[in-house]
Amino acid sequence: PLLTCSGVTLRVAPLSLLRRTLTVHELAIRDLHLRVVRQGTAEKPDLNVLPVLKPQPPTAPEPASEAPSRAVHLARLRVERLSTRWEDLTGQTPWVAGATNLDVAVDGLLFDPGAPPENAGAGLASLQATWVQPGRPDAVLAASARIGTLSTAIPSVNAVARLTGFSLLSLGP
Repeated sequence: PLLTCSGVTLRVAPLSLLRRTLTVHELAIRDLHLRVVRQGTAEKPDLNVLPVLKPQPPTAPEPASEAPSRAVHLARLRVERLSTRWEDLTGQTPWVAGATNLDVAVDGLLFDPGAPPENAGAGLASLQATWVQPGRPDAVLAASARIGTLSTAIPSVNAVARLTGFSLLSLGP
């Protein structure tokens, strides 16, 4: 399969269902696995993601609703133990690479299509991952960014990244 997970948790503030802003305390996805496989030949590869990315036939537009849009405040989004695996089976020697133990967290996001951009609160995004390197120690990547607004429609980003033990030799076949 292209994408699997072992569990999803959604915690919502019950009273916010009656208000204009829906408050999601936590959306957590555990053990999310993404597997991309390239098969066929080098001249005519076949990716397992192509059926998912295939354009859908156009449908009749839905009539516009007069209901006001709802804002969503996402207090915490977590993806725990995300793993990716890329397989290229088109050459004589199969090439497999992947990242494991990817943890992604996003805190304090407000999605409000009806509000001016300067009303957006600051959000925090962080990522930590382990890159598996056959025959070498695993590499670790950690990054975080705080996102806010300086003035009207001018985002402010304060970011830091750290990469240790990474070898470019692990990226080739």
